[in-house]
Amino acid sequence: MSILYAGWDKHHGFQLYHSDPSGNFGGWKAQAIGSNNQAAKSILKTDYADGMSVEDALKLSVKVLGKTMDTTTPSAEKMEFTVLRRCA
Repeated sequence: MSILYAGWDKHHGFQLYHSDPSGNFGGWKAQAIGSNNQAAKSILKTDYADGMSVEDALKLSVKVLGKTMDTTTPSAEKMEFTVLRRCA
């Protein structure tokens, strides 16, 4: 099972980390796993921008999920988001 988790380090700031069953891992600023991940990655590749606001990132997340979910009627009840912030 692949796992996607978030983290922060002093060199790269916030990142998403992906680990797979072989033990390989890597960090990215935008990533997708699971069904339809290729379509999601394509949208992220074209629409993600460094320095985007949290509001813009959430809008992009809704766009990605709306286009890749296995449903014809995406709704707020079918989506859940978490925002991570670093406390000083």
